Amino acid sequence: MPMQDEQRRAYLKRAGVTQQQIDQTVGELPLHEGSFAARGLSREQAEQTRAAIRQVIADAAIIAAKYSAITKQTANAEPDAAEVAADRGHLEELFAVEYLLHNPFGAVEDRDHVIDAMLRGMISYDGMGSRGFSAVSQSLQVHGDVAVASGDYSLRASSRAKDAATGEVYQQDVGGNYRITSTYVHRDGRWQATVTQMTTVPAQQKFSLTSDD
Repeated sequence: MPMQDEQRRAYLKRAGVTQQQIDQTVGELPLHEGSFAARGLSREQAEQTRAAIRQVIADAAIIAAKYSAITKQTANAEPDAAEVAADRGHLEELFAVEYLLHNPFGAVEDRDHVIDAMLRGMISYDGMGSRGFSAVSQSLQVHGDVAVASGDYSLRASSRAKDAATGEVYQQDVGGNYRITSTYVHRDGRWQATVTQMTTVPAQQKFSLTSDD
């Protein structure tokens, strides 16, 4: 069952974030004009797709913010098993069964791993929007029942990490600038994410590929 507006408001309050901050995380997702025109789609159809995908991203961000906040609170603030199960159900509607995340550290994670990490609050965000996770520039291509969102994002956050050599577990800064590309499909009456590629954007590019002599 899709998340309802009342539930979204409750989760925002619990996470200590505002709808405006979530909007800054999601970004506007401006439409790529040529993509939907090439498919013979009207602007109205493309705008409907844009709104639906923005809601997918927003709901995932709200749940991520909620569990990030919970990990920073006392054990008494932990949700019960039924609440976690309900949130897992929401996320399973947002991410397709074949979903894969290619993270910026070289690992490929499937849907179950991504959802488990979100429900454990593995990423501890400094905040949402300009406070911690915000869209910088974006574009949305709409190709009928498939859409591709790409853009640059600024992130301030940390995560639990394990040293590969020693096994030591510690909190690792994962903040930085990232280029994120996600593909969505329209299936069973709703839009779902199927694959996401995250790439670190270096602060300063020392070279660029060129065909010039």
